[in-house]
Amino acid sequence: MIQLWWGFWNFRTVEAWSLGSLLAVVTEAITLVLCALLMVPGQREKSESIDLRRVYLDNSRPFFLLGTLLLVQLTLVDVLVLGMPLLHGENAVRAFGVAVALFAAWSRDPRVHTGIALVSLALLAGFLVEAMAL
Repeated sequence: MIQLWWGFWNFRTVEAWSLGSLLAVVTEAITLVLCALLMVPGQREKSESIDLRRVYLDNSRPFFLLGTLLLVQLTLVDVLVLGMPLLHGENAVRAFGVAVALFAAWSRDPRVHTGIALVSLALLAGFLVEAMAL
């Protein structure tokens, strides 16, 4: 969420906003909030324990599918609103992220998800390095 907020700085150069552009940017934030909500356990009685591993595994498929959607949204907004080229270093990292997220959406193996967390951190680091090079 912090990286999305930081990325909003790029929009300072957009001189003319259309309703479609604004809705596209707002939709990115909504998708990210939906991802976060999937990882929050539902209401429980005080005496009930919360199995965070179970919550994660139960919600991982929709979480990673929404994550895939978010990566596509981010790419389209950068191209259509900011005028960035489609073939760009950030989008190459996002494309790999889409592949990882789709793999994660269909995997139920907790070990795979541990590895995916590490790969995702590496992707975020690569994306930030590429973004700061601009």
